[in-house]
Amino acid sequence: MASGSIKIDGTDISTVTQNAFCRSIGVALQDTVLFNTGIWYNTRYGRVTVTDREVKNAAGTTEMHRKKNFNTTNYYLLLC
Repeated sequence: MASGSIKIDGTDISTVTQNAFCRSIGVALQDTVLFNTGIWYNTRYGRVTVTDREVKNAAGTTEMHRKKNFNTTNYYLLLC
């Protein structure tokens, strides 16, 4: 780049590492997207380093854990 800068919230992005930049942004899709795979992969989309406990905590905030026939093997069932 010959001149100028790109700033986000006043911070010049050339002063931020790519890893830090990627960790600090999120994507809010207009449409709901589910991949043809299980809950584990779909929950980890966007942050593959999430732990199993974090996936379970996220799933615990949904209605699926309130279903009487839900068990941990359901995390691997295909969603689509």
